[in-house]
Amino acid sequence: GLADLLAIEGRIDEALPLSEYAAELMPDDAAVLDTYGWILHLHGRNLEALVALNRASVLLPDHPIVNYHFGVVLEATGDEQQARDRLDRALAEGAFPFRDEAQKLRNQLD
Repeated sequence: GLADLLAIEGRIDEALPLSEYAAELMPDDAAVLDTYGWILHLHGRNLEALVALNRASVLLPDHPIVNYHFGVVLEATGDEQQARDRLDRALAEGAFPFRDEAQKLRNQLD
């Protein structure tokens, strides 16, 4: 959605309220929650990001991008064991955008 596009362009301050609104409207949409969590992370709000990404991962437990995003935020908050688990799950799914980044972070956690 628009929040994704704004985040990709680095327009995090504009993306945050849009993604927050979408998450309020669609609290059971894993893609919306993933976007919201990732934008919260990019905004430096990792504890809030964990809540959204955890919910997204419950809804889509095997989605590689959700697991990658969750792994990044878990690592950022110091939970390396859970980060390794999430990154392993992401990498087990085969090709996906950000696979190289996921592998690089996973290697750093060994």
